[in-house]
Amino acid sequence: MSSASLAPSPLRPAAKAWPDGAVGAELATATRHLAWLSAGLGLSFAVPYLFADRLDLGKDLYYGLYGAAVLTLCAAWMRDTHQSLAALVSGAGGGRCSSAGLRRRSP
Repeated sequence: MSSASLAPSPLRPAAKAWPDGAVGAELATATRHLAWLSAGLGLSFAVPYLFADRLDLGKDLYYGLYGAAVLTLCAAWMRDTHQSLAALVSGAGGGRCSSAGLRRRSP
């Protein structure tokens, strides 16, 4: 496939480049973020129920597994929605969501 066949057209817009280096990535929609939020809510119920109530693991092991589950979920969300860790930590990310109601508005 040559690069000429991927030239921008009305049907194929130009590829976008995000600060995290992802090129051609789609902007994450509000629906996608809500799906991740619901997965996080399910995980926040399932992990304590399974590891603390059903398997009766020790407190230290339980906290270690719970922390690993949370970090894995956050890393998967950031990778899927092309979030930049530096922008999230510094607060410089702005609102990159495609829904107009979820964008930051200037005063």
